[in-house]
Amino acid sequence: MTHDNGRRTEVTRLTWRGRVDAGATSLPLNGINRVPGLIRNCGGSAGDAPTSRPLHDVTCTNPDELVAFTPEYGAATPSGEGLEAVLDAHDRVVELRSPRGGALPPGGSSVQATGRRVADLTAAAHLGDRLRVSTTLLDERGHRVRPTAKTDILNAGPELVRDGRLHVTPATDGMVHPDDPSWYYGWVHKRNPRTLAGVDAAEQDRPRHGRRPQHRLPRPEHRRERRGRPVPGPARRRQPRRRRLHDDGDRRHGDQRPVGRSRRTPGG
Repeated sequence: MTHDNGRRTEVTRLTWRGRVDAGATSLPLNGINRVPGLIRNCGGSAGDAPTSRPLHDVTCTNPDELVAFTPEYGAATPSGEGLEAVLDAHDRVVELRSPRGGALPPGGSSVQATGRRVADLTAAAHLGDRLRVSTTLLDERGHRVRPTAKTDILNAGPELVRDGRLHVTPATDGMVHPDDPSWYYGWVHKRNPRTLAGVDAAEQDRPRHGRRPQHRLPRPEHRRERRGRPVPGPARRRQPRRRRLHDDGDRRHGDQRPVGRSRRTPGG
């Protein structure tokens, strides 16, 4: 996350929260500007299947969701079974649509409900009433983060280093698939060109791009000197030593190498 147009950068874990308030009624949101019922990379709410934990490159599902939409989503909201409360620029309900989906009024927004959440939205939204949609970002300490027009946020993983110490988190970030160990090997354990973004002690970002030769780490066979002496002849490639990762959630995956070829390799 960068602040003040990149003058200050930090690596942190953020938590998103959203609510819809109608008078004394307050309803939790499941998401914003995404198709209800589909949670890409998982890590959403209780009731998601197959898991509510992060799971990279997997789309989890949940039939009972409440999702808000703003003009940034596009010209029309997604269609399907359920209920949609359409709000004008002053947050007043101007239309209740069932089935859901359609254009938004100028400066307007909407809230869609599916499954069991339809009853919640039906009880809270009435024509002419005001619905207030609010979203919040919380940092790791639970403090509210207030982004500005000069704030940029990029999501990536796994984390590698924290406070100058090894801190690798593939399982926490959903890159360990319990039913497919080769996925972890191909994406995380195996050597691949990667893009790395880090922050130094002065809170300045230090990106490295794995497909740029000047940013690549040398392979053992490319190192022409060892202990100050040239290596005679072509260097033999040694198998990398297996290391135990420094993360309690990922510890059991750091010293394992599944048998068989990886079925996937990362795109970048």
